[in-house]
Amino acid sequence: MFARCLKFCLAFALASLPFSIATAAEEKFPTRTVTIIVPFAAGGGVDTIARLVAEDLRAKWSVTVLVENLPGGSGMIAAQSLTKADADGYTLMLATAGELAVNSTLLNKRLTYDVSRDFEPVVLAARIPNVFVVGKNSPYKSVADVVAAAKKNPGVFTYGSSGVGNPQHLTGALLGHNAKIDLVHVPYKGSSQQVMDTIGGHVDSTFASAAAVLANVQDGSLRALAVTSKERMSVLPNVPAISETPGLQGFELVNWFGFVTKKGVDPKIASLLHDAIEESLRKDATAKRLTAIGAEFVPTTSQEFSGFIKEETTKFAEIIKSAAIKPE
Repeated sequence: MFARCLKFCLAFALASLPFSIATAAEEKFPTRTVTIIVPFAAGGGVDTIARLVAEDLRAKWSVTVLVENLPGGSGMIAAQSLTKADADGYTLMLATAGELAVNSTLLNKRLTYDVSRDFEPVVLAARIPNVFVVGKNSPYKSVADVVAAAKKNPGVFTYGSSGVGNPQHLTGALLGHNAKIDLVHVPYKGSSQQVMDTIGGHVDSTFASAAAVLANVQDGSLRALAVTSKERMSVLPNVPAISETPGLQGFELVNWFGFVTKKGVDPKIASLLHDAIEESLRKDATAKRLTAIGAEFVPTTSQEFSGFIKEETTKFAEIIKSAAIKPE
């Protein structure tokens, strides 16, 4: 009887050992350096948010949290780096709509990663509407003025963006499609030159983040016609949304960024990452920085973020295909 009891107890102890080890590992996570990959050079808005979150996580976990900037290749360099990491939650990427929703259609067979296969969504960090602006001497006072002029003279009205296939470009393409007008896209390699050319009248308009144009709107060198979110922005409360224009109700297209990690991570560790990052994003310092770049934190579960990525991928794919947009 004693031997049978001893055998049963030993078997039970051995069977529960993997669970005990896993639980202990989760309770201790993280025990070493955590890396946040950013697909852009240091100093930009996304990089700044990554560093603010890294600082909070460092203080919370008492471990080193590094921000690794891997720009270039339309985000593929950074994304590939994450695909090579272990699925243990120690490597994250703060990625934008470009890496997570646009590239799968725009780059197609050139893409070196698969979002659904390789990445586990953690939390949506922020949504960033763009602002539709014209120069102070422009005759256009509203989106309705632009639509009317473009219908009268197709293929004449120009708009700038920060590059082919980015959300600014796709916003113009969506506006052209929904309003049934022919707009001419002028791509730039960054926001500074597109803003200057709009001020100088070299292009009729541009779509840019609030951070890129807010000072110029405030000093009067640019006129804000509309924002691309469905509702008005808190930093530009007197500027209407494009969706307020007759015939364009429901219009919305924004940039966004969020944290993902390697597919296959333990769900409990993924949940821990979600809660820790969301806690950081809710802090006043991070919220103020998000507001400064025209962004807003939108609380989501990991499952909601996953569904959001799929919806946005479909939306961007439809725009890219209907406008026959090709990568540079």
